[in-house]
Amino acid sequence: MKKLLLITITIILSLDAFCQDTLYPLSISLDNLILADSNNITTGKQNTNIGIGAGKNITTGRNNTIAGESAGIGITTLSSNTFIGRKAGELADSTESATIVGKEGGRYGSNNSFSVLVGSNTGQKGNYLRSVVLGTTASYNSNIDHEGLVLIGNWAMAENAYNVDSTTAIGTSVAWHMQSPSKRGVFLGALSGAESGGNDNTYIGFKSGEINQGNGNVFIGYEAGSTETATSNTLIIGNSETDLIRGDFETGIVKIDGNLTRMSRYITATDTLKLYDKKIECYGELTLQLLSLNDLEEGHDEIVVWNVGSDIVSVNPYGSDFINGINTQVIIFPYKSKSFTRGRTSWLMK
Repeated sequence: MKKLLLITITIILSLDAFCQDTLYPLSISLDNLILADSNNITTGKQNTNIGIGAGKNITTGRNNTIAGESAGIGITTLSSNTFIGRKAGELADSTESATIVGKEGGRYGSNNSFSVLVGSNTGQKGNYLRSVVLGTTASYNSNIDHEGLVLIGNWAMAENAYNVDSTTAIGTSVAWHMQSPSKRGVFLGALSGAESGGNDNTYIGFKSGEINQGNGNVFIGYEAGSTETATSNTLIIGNSETDLIRGDFETGIVKIDGNLTRMSRYITATDTLKLYDKKIECYGELTLQLLSLNDLEEGHDEIVVWNVGSDIVSVNPYGSDFINGINTQVIIFPYKSKSFTRGRTSWLMK
């Protein structure tokens, strides 16, 4: 015990000598550790301030750890912050329970509560609530409020001027300069959603959804959907050369490699489906299969088959070509200018 006390006294005396040489006043008590040029703490406790101007305006705040020149000088009464780095969290006068590590990280934001910002210049100009921002200059010039972000990558969302909430973006320069507000997005891959906008989008892959401004999309693959501009409710799986799979979430239609199309839905008497307009495009064989013949009404429902360049061919489901209750396949060659408004029939195109 005596040895421990001696070591402690030696450390304190050494620090005091160092501080006198460097003009830093040293204040050590059971409540706070201050190694800085000024100190305005009144009733605050468990604070550690290290560096010129570090946490110098704390009065009643508690449990703050501030290290670096001018770091956390905006804090007065708030608590539980950790700011490390020159000017880290400098003007964070409304921030609590935040961790900011890196030179000028979170420098101008007033409220970065319950967030983690790590990296030089990370989140320098905006406010980030309940967010995680990691990466050099990540969201550097985004002078706006954000909430619920998980942002990882150098230059990620660096030049964004619009509100982005409840979004996960991972990759170098991901979502770096979005063109409109965005919510509930997932962007994975360098430059994914780089200059995009819209809500509820999932873009996975290098430059996927790069400039698209639509909503409710899922783009997967290298440069998948990178040339789309205002597309919504669409599935694209492919690369820069080919959309191997393309689907429409509104109609339930999926096209595979431009040849194989699958559709599962009920067609009512008011429906008009134009094969070309609805993108049921096929230049080879297309199989149409009934889900259940029991869904058909005898004498009222028909299976309509198009042959390329010819008129409509109607097939009675209870004719010789079909067996009641058993799924039957018909080979058809759709003609893009045709349409139909037949009775209620359950179709499965694949």
